[in-house]
Amino acid sequence: MNKSRSRNSKSPNPPEKRVRRYRIFAVIVLCAAVIGGLTLFSGSRRAAAQSGQNKANAADRDTKISPEAQLQIQSLIDEKNSRTATQQKIDSQLLYAAKMRSGQTLTAYVPTLEVNVGADENGLVTVDIAGDITPKLLSALKKMGVKVIGSWPAYRTLRAEAALDQLESIAALTQVRFIQPKQESTTSRFDQSRIRPAVEPLFTGLTLNPANPLKNGPNPRSRFQNVIDELSNAGIGGGSNTNYLPNGYNPVGSANAEGVITHGAYSARGIFNTDGTGVKIGVISNGVTSLATSQGLGDLGPVTVLPGQTGSGDEGTAMLEVIHDIAPGAQLFFATGNPTSAQFAQNIRDLRTAGCDIIVDDLFYFAESPFQDGQGPLVVSNTNGGVVTQAVNDVTAAGALYFSSAGNSGNKNDGTSGAWEGDFVSAGTLALVPGGNVLDFDQTAAVATSDLFTVGTGTAPATLDWSDPLGGSANDYDLYILNSTLTSVVASATNVQNGTQDPHEATSVTVAANRRAVILQKTGAADRFLHLNTNRGALSISTDGTTYGHSHAAAAYSVAATPAFMPFAFPTAGPIFFNGPFPNQHSTSDKVETFSSDGPRRIFYNADSSAITPGNVSSTGGVLRQKPDLTAADGEQVTGVGGFSNPFYGTSCAAPTLAAIAGLMKSGNPALTPAQIRTALTSTALDIETAGVDRDAGAGIAMAVPALTAAGLTGGAYLELTGYTTTDTSGVINGVVEQGENGSLTVNLKNTGVMNATGITATLTTSSPNITVTQGSSAYPDLPALSGSGNNSTPFTFNVSSLATTDQIVNFSLAINYTNSLLVAQTINFQVRTNRIPITTTLDATPPPTSTAYPVTASGTQTGRLNLSGSGTQSTCAALKTNPGASATGSRAYDAYTFVNPLGVPVCTTVTLTEGKQENDFLFAVAYLGSYNPAAPATNYLADWGTSNRIVPMTMSFVVPANATVVIVVVGNTAALTGTPYTLDVSGLRVTAVPTAAAVTVAGRVATGAGTGLANSIVSISGPDGLVRTARTNTFGYYSFGGVTAGETYTVGVTAKGHRFTSRVISVSDELTNVDFTPDE
Repeated sequence: MNKSRSRNSKSPNPPEKRVRRYRIFAVIVLCAAVIGGLTLFSGSRRAAAQSGQNKANAADRDTKISPEAQLQIQSLIDEKNSRTATQQKIDSQLLYAAKMRSGQTLTAYVPTLEVNVGADENGLVTVDIAGDITPKLLSALKKMGVKVIGSWPAYRTLRAEAALDQLESIAALTQVRFIQPKQESTTSRFDQSRIRPAVEPLFTGLTLNPANPLKNGPNPRSRFQNVIDELSNAGIGGGSNTNYLPNGYNPVGSANAEGVITHGAYSARGIFNTDGTGVKIGVISNGVTSLATSQGLGDLGPVTVLPGQTGSGDEGTAMLEVIHDIAPGAQLFFATGNPTSAQFAQNIRDLRTAGCDIIVDDLFYFAESPFQDGQGPLVVSNTNGGVVTQAVNDVTAAGALYFSSAGNSGNKNDGTSGAWEGDFVSAGTLALVPGGNVLDFDQTAAVATSDLFTVGTGTAPATLDWSDPLGGSANDYDLYILNSTLTSVVASATNVQNGTQDPHEATSVTVAANRRAVILQKTGAADRFLHLNTNRGALSISTDGTTYGHSHAAAAYSVAATPAFMPFAFPTAGPIFFNGPFPNQHSTSDKVETFSSDGPRRIFYNADSSAITPGNVSSTGGVLRQKPDLTAADGEQVTGVGGFSNPFYGTSCAAPTLAAIAGLMKSGNPALTPAQIRTALTSTALDIETAGVDRDAGAGIAMAVPALTAAGLTGGAYLELTGYTTTDTSGVINGVVEQGENGSLTVNLKNTGVMNATGITATLTTSSPNITVTQGSSAYPDLPALSGSGNNSTPFTFNVSSLATTDQIVNFSLAINYTNSLLVAQTINFQVRTNRIPITTTLDATPPPTSTAYPVTASGTQTGRLNLSGSGTQSTCAALKTNPGASATGSRAYDAYTFVNPLGVPVCTTVTLTEGKQENDFLFAVAYLGSYNPAAPATNYLADWGTSNRIVPMTMSFVVPANATVVIVVVGNTAALTGTPYTLDVSGLRVTAVPTAAAVTVAGRVATGAGTGLANSIVSISGPDGLVRTARTNTFGYYSFGGVTAGETYTVGVTAKGHRFTSRVISVSDELTNVDFTPDE
């Protein structure tokens, strides 16, 4: 006989009797309801118990729980009441799974429930066993054939693999206190919803999960890597995403987190000469599987991984990269936060033992308590709901700084909250559920016996906690998930709390949108403060306080997120996502991410499970902690190794950003105390959201320079590049430096430091081929502290060889010396574009500005639009597309640019368009040969890129015939006037014709210092083509080279017996007859 059936047959209320009882009771109640108008509720109302408001009017009530669902709930209560002492030591999800696998119905009214405990086809399941982990227990499990995966005796837990039908035998062991499905955790990363399959050449559009616009989409691909690939394909940028950093920034590796700019960390490193050196920072996340790949790209240096704690996945790699970008000198450590909360807690302690001054994580377990401040050694918790918080408390008490993500479960202000918390207020007893009272979710005069999931929980469970101590709950609450019409129970969490268990319930399945939560207070349970969390879902009736877990530790920093650059997504409905300031710094107008979890967090119990306010565990008791503490940037660039989503969104990214800023402070002054660092960070933070410290952003956005200044660090002068201008000084003088021309360069520097910069001198060099610096030295005026700026006193000059490519990007380095700098030396690397530079404008009623590079522009309204074709395939010079034709409906705004190929040969031209952060419409671009007719957009078609899109640069190329006219049109996808900003880059097409190089003479004399000519000296001249010509001086020391091509830069040198000469670099634009030499001695 099946053991579970045997036990059920001996229960006080056999199933047959219960069925008859329910049916008789249901008939009586329903008849009474029809005859007498009996309400399906009874019992006290919140109005009578608390505020005296009249809430009994049936018209105020929400959708009613149907009689069928009520019978199901009561049957599940009775099933719970029938559990033996051994069964009460097993989580309800496992009991349900075991019973359904054996072919039994759960109850007469609930044959099955949605349960997912991870059991395989053989019924094997991974479980966490709480109890006294002794050799005797391990031996007993081994004899039973149970595979122990790992054990943590100090935390009274082990993980094992067992069969579902073995669980009762395991629970019967005296050392076992509780068996639950393996505890699940989540990181606080948020995968970007803009999807692009890696195999397609163009970004194919915005995709949002319609059931949850805050959830991850499938196979996210790096938006920035798409940009890099497309620019690289166009011959621009060399494939490195450092192109997205401000000119003059010296990058760290191949990908650079924008927070280094937006938080002013780059400036702080130069001003205070601190880069994290001397500081050890430990990271806890899922894993660092592709750590070596990131190191190979130059994005990480050495990282110490605690033995056996590599974990799996690469969120840890991404967090390490963010820290390394901001504090590149810091010594980095890593340990996984998996597979259990016990291992997480131990790794926190082990990182501190390894010497980590700063520890940061982005991971939490769903079983972590929202209400208890740790878990002391004498607290016996069946879920270990406080061990991670306790570890945080321990290491911070020992002097470590601890940073943790606030979470991505939304916030009340943005309408994305996925939590409900508050005092239990009864909506009465359901007529067919005499076993307890249901919660009234509505905090107004209305009544809501259920709460609608407007967004599903995605991959996470729904969890319920209440204000009892860990290991000591005698108040029994249950969580039921019903269908949208409240006619059926689809999932439930019904563990027993009778004095020694934790106040925690969790579903084992995710909860889909439009389902409803019902919370039942079992008869006899006292009123408690409740916390229901959908863990990234959303509720129709929600509250603040979505953040929970160890980030609520008093000394921990709970970190909210604000975008560094691009918005997370552009949904057509639902929540709005905000822009970040990059390439500028954060300001008080910035916002927290729409998904960032809010606070505050109310704590009721100390680590030893003693009440903070004995006798009051309601909304007026305990202590209310300000969480989150601070805000930092997310949406930052990482390498994306291992397939990790890039940009890196979520409070998972914000936490290491803030930790790295603290690392700069600690590096600058190792004697700073945790209290001093906290004061400096919070007192100087940018106040965003609600004025003052608030539940969304905490104290605000941490900023590096003000924080380091407030901490008392000594700073110096520091110069940064703020811009440059170029102009041509030879050839066709039109303001554009092209092949075969000389250029003048003015570089503006700004002193962002706290000391005056004086005695400034600078030397310009280049590493780019076919570019020669002809005047590379200049002084600068003195620049006052904080905001002084100025240009080089002497223009820098350079020559672009005729062998240079059209639109060549020139890499310049500017070495600077000045007083009051704390740096030993400073070099600014920056890039200058030759030929036509991109134009940035807005698609509106005003034509784009004209210039030499963009001589003819127009704007207006186009009739219809070109049909999309080719499944997103763009035109290329090698494969032009056929004319796709046009649709004739609707009007759309356009900007048109007319160019002429000035050469007598065909030219392959590449066009790249990037929309700005504030775009209001999808944009499209088409090239037309000869002319463009806005009333007939298919006429004279030449090329397009096959799709309209946002954010990701779209690139196409096409051949412009010799001396032909081409019109490039940027057009809105939908609206007549969109106001959408964009940047248009047209490369490969010269601004002017290649000038016919003149043949000129270069001549001079070689003589002694006394003026005596040196006969028979060998003079050499070499040009950009690498050819070397020589000539011999005559009796009087004169030499001459004829047929020298003008418009180039040459090196002239002299060799003469008994003498040493310095070679000269000359730019030849006309006849030169005075290139004279005298010996150096």
